[in-house]
Amino acid sequence: MHAPELISSAREKLGLTQAEVARQCGLNSNEYRDIESYKEEILTNVSLAKMKDICSVLKLDISSLLATLDLKDQLASDVPSHDRALPRHLLIKKYREKRSASQSDVADAIGYEDEAVRLGETDEKFLDTLPINVINDWSKYIGLPLELMLGV
Repeated sequence: MHAPELISSAREKLGLTQAEVARQCGLNSNEYRDIESYKEEILTNVSLAKMKDICSVLKLDISSLLATLDLKDQLASDVPSHDRALPRHLLIKKYREKRSASQSDVADAIGYEDEAVRLGETDEKFLDTLPINVINDWSKYIGLPLELMLGV
C-alpha cells in the first residue's frame, strides 16, 4: 500500500472526514485532499512537521509511512552509536564536514540558500519545516541515513 492509501485508510478507520483531519493538522481541505491523492504531494509540498501532525492524528507510525515512499536510504545501523546519540543538527554538520563539503555545496545540491543549511546545522527543529524530498536530497549528499535526518 502506498502512503496516500495508508493515510486515507487510517482516517476512514478512525471515522474522520478529510476536513476534520485537515482542521486538526492546520491544513485546508484541498491541501489535505491532495495528500491523500498524490504521493508527490507528501514528498514535495508538505513539511516534515505537518506529516508528523498527520501521523499523530491518524495514529500512524511515521517511519512505516515513509517506508512506502520508495526513498533510497542507507541503514542507520551503519552509523556509529556515538554519532547516533548526537542531536540531529550536530550530526548533520558533522557529516557535511566529514564529506569536506561547504554549506554552499550542500545548498547547491538541495536547491536552497546557504542560510537553510546554516539553520539546519544550528536549529534542531529547522529540518521539520522542509519537505521530505529536500531532506532526502540533503541526506544523500552528506551520506547520513534519512531516518537520522528525519529524527524519527
